[in-house]
Amino acid sequence: MRVSAAVFSASMVALAIVGVGCDNNNSSSPSGSSFYGMYTDQSGARGTITLTGVAPATSSLLLGSTASVPVTGTLALAGQLPIDLTGLYFTDTGALSFASNDDAYTFTGQVTGASASGTSTGPNGPGSFALITGGTVANVAVFCGDAVCTAPEGCTATATFNLAISGSTAALTVLANGVVVPVGGTRTGDVVSFHVTDKGTDVTITGVINGSNIGGTWADNVNGTSGTWNGNSAQCSTPSR
Repeated sequence: MRVSAAVFSASMVALAIVGVGCDNNNSSSPSGSSFYGMYTDQSGARGTITLTGVAPATSSLLLGSTASVPVTGTLALAGQLPIDLTGLYFTDTGALSFASNDDAYTFTGQVTGASASGTSTGPNGPGSFALITGGTVANVAVFCGDAVCTAPEGCTATATFNLAISGSTAALTVLANGVVVPVGGTRTGDVVSFHVTDKGTDVTITGVINGSNIGGTWADNVNGTSGTWNGNSAQCSTPSR
């Protein structure tokens, strides 16, 4: 029996809602107007995004007259010079919008609690990002890796994932079947477990952090597929296959 990539893609979008951690405490993530996390586009290119709030401001550029904080930062892609980013974080609505100086890369997302996620456009097509609110390179750990479908027999599709973790909060992007999706979640210690039931899905995920490595299993109880996922921090510096 061969399972379609579309079914696997839906399963892995649910897998994306897993939260994981890189230490044994369960502290909350930092808050504020700085952000740090992962970026992925449909070509499989991976990178990190760093944003820092500059100063409170009032602007009507995107959502009318509303309180906003200008943000500046960089998009760092493997093998390329850092790309400067500028934009606005609307503190009353949680909207986050930023772009490269030449508008080659544009990003639009939403801050929800301790994480921020959204979609992007770029030279390699659509992408997504998942960031930790208040995160910096010093207080956020990143993990990158792959997920595979192992059952039923003949299920050969794969997906890639990128995670940003701080305290009990995780933000993640998943690339499956040419589609990139940003999501967020939580973790308890080093044990990962999640039950996804949104929009007709029913997916359970378990996993464990072991130093710089992460790995576990997932099961789509609606479509009858299951598999494994694993990765590490080192892969985040190398574009996916």
